[in-house]
Amino acid sequence: MKKITLIAVVSVLIILTNQHVYAFDTKTDKISVKTSKDNYIVNEQIIVNFSGLPGNKEDWITLIKPSAPVKDYGNWKYTHGKTSGSLTFKGMPEGEYEVRVFFSNASTIQAKYPFKVIKSTKVATLEEIIDSSPARNYINSLVERLDELESLKNSPDWGSERTMMRYAALLKVVPIHLENVVSGDPNFNANNYKTRYKNYQSFYSANVGKATETNLAKADFEKILTDKSWKLTNLIDKKLGSGAGWVHSYYNTSNYLKQAKEINYPDLLRITKEGDTKFKGHSFAYKVQTVKEFATAYKSYYNQTLENVINGLIEAAYENKTTNAQDAIKYAEQAKQLSDAALLVLPDDTAIKTLNKDAKTTLGKVGGAVFAKIYTSDLHKENAGKIVFFNKKPRIKAENKSTIKTTYKAGDYIYAMAYLKGSFKALTKSTNGINVTVSLFVDGSKKTSHTFGMDYASLQKGATYSFMEIIPDPATNKHSGPVKYAQKLAAISPRNHTIKFSLDAVQPGTSALIHLADGAFKLDCSTGQDKLAAYAITYREKSLSKVYMPKAKMNNSGLANSMKSALHNEGWEKNKKVQRVVITGSSWKIHKHPVNGKILYRSIPAAAAFKTDEGYCKYWNLTFKQLYNGSSYGKTIVGGVGSINDLSCKNIFK
Repeated sequence: MKKITLIAVVSVLIILTNQHVYAFDTKTDKISVKTSKDNYIVNEQIIVNFSGLPGNKEDWITLIKPSAPVKDYGNWKYTHGKTSGSLTFKGMPEGEYEVRVFFSNASTIQAKYPFKVIKSTKVATLEEIIDSSPARNYINSLVERLDELESLKNSPDWGSERTMMRYAALLKVVPIHLENVVSGDPNFNANNYKTRYKNYQSFYSANVGKATETNLAKADFEKILTDKSWKLTNLIDKKLGSGAGWVHSYYNTSNYLKQAKEINYPDLLRITKEGDTKFKGHSFAYKVQTVKEFATAYKSYYNQTLENVINGLIEAAYENKTTNAQDAIKYAEQAKQLSDAALLVLPDDTAIKTLNKDAKTTLGKVGGAVFAKIYTSDLHKENAGKIVFFNKKPRIKAENKSTIKTTYKAGDYIYAMAYLKGSFKALTKSTNGINVTVSLFVDGSKKTSHTFGMDYASLQKGATYSFMEIIPDPATNKHSGPVKYAQKLAAISPRNHTIKFSLDAVQPGTSALIHLADGAFKLDCSTGQDKLAAYAITYREKSLSKVYMPKAKMNNSGLANSMKSALHNEGWEKNKKVQRVVITGSSWKIHKHPVNGKILYRSIPAAAAFKTDEGYCKYWNLTFKQLYNGSSYGKTIVGGVGSINDLSCKNIFK
């Protein structure tokens, strides 16, 4: 009687509270799931609190219409192995919804809870609207830049180089932030911000003429002189010390040109002279003298050293034109870079102008035919040696430039094209196959790499580019590298990051890296990393769709079960669970003592499939053995470990 009464009471309680608890598994009656409040405003973030879950990494929770089929995903997230905690979901349109709880990627509802999304009954403040917007980070960043424009506009230093340069830079950046706001929250009214931007742009156009030499601010003069005067020595060779050699500044020609651009000597000289006259009594006399005298020192260095180096590179380019086109181009490019740098320092020097013209002509004559074979398009030529990123899959020679992006959000699809400065074969000088490695860096730290091989037949085709899937659409994904990229990016901190990819080659039998291309983009991880985690699983399953366990050569369920027991007893199931054992040997191999010939043990190979706590599956190639006691063989134990292979969990029993 007591048992019947208790069931009746429980039934009554469930009926009385059916507005809050829909279903509970009697074996998991401690499950609790509930939104932090029963009514939310349209687009307001929704917080779900949960407890009593089993702790599977792929347990998941979704927000969805009550009428939606169980198979629909809705607005979902993984719990990532937590048994209790809270999840924050993006806001939703007006309507009635419910929270659903599922275990281990299964489609059985374990618990659910109803809630509503309603229109606000009050006029929300701008701060409340921004705070509830999914694009709030972008909005706040946009407002910061607009406020800085307002401050610069009213600055007493308007017209000074620093103020004008900062103002102009902000005018270029604000449209990007406006675009992020609009794409991040199409319902947000950004018209006021657009109007502010147009007003600042108009003010700049009307007042840019006030930026004259007389507007140099003392702070600008001091900072520019301090930052750049000491860098001038980087353009001239240095003596290491008594009896030591010289440091040749021009060895890295591209870096030499970069430094010349950064220093911008003619502009530095103008500012130095202006500040020296305008700000009497300053304490930068030595730096001023260094800048003013540098033109003479550089001209002497050019005549004695740099001119000879540039001429030597031009001659080397012509000498290698027919025998080694790749080296010929390299020498011609180096000659142009050095002469470009010299012309930046002394733009009015006739001799430098003449040699610079010769260098450009050399590059055109030497590189013309070769470049035609290397560059697949003008886009390729402009980005030789770089990796360019696209938000839609690009086609070589028909790339859509509007799909090139430098900023992405976690969960966006990302593709890339690596544009090389030559063919894989020419750049690596390989007479055999090569291994190509794609490396992923996050904020300068290497996170993972993916290597694939190119045989000599492939190299002979002369490819000068490489299409790359970074975070592709899972429906069309073909490469295996994105598995690693998505896994790593799903695990980094939820903030903005600089993501860099590098493409390098290694000739088999060597360890030397040959750098081919690199590129970077910004990634906003404030939301969307759950999508990356889901992508990684899908990519992995696709890449392993045709990978199966080895075929059994002996069908002996008793022996296979003893192997499972051995794995369990010897601690192999830590952080993983054995799923299947396949005996890959057709018979036992008898092992005898090398001296007396007595039987020691017998062994047989097998493959064991495991499922890890992360939800991934792999199989190990193992050897099992049974010790011999003189009359019979003992229990099965693990004898040796071979290779480990990734495996789709769907293929374990195929």
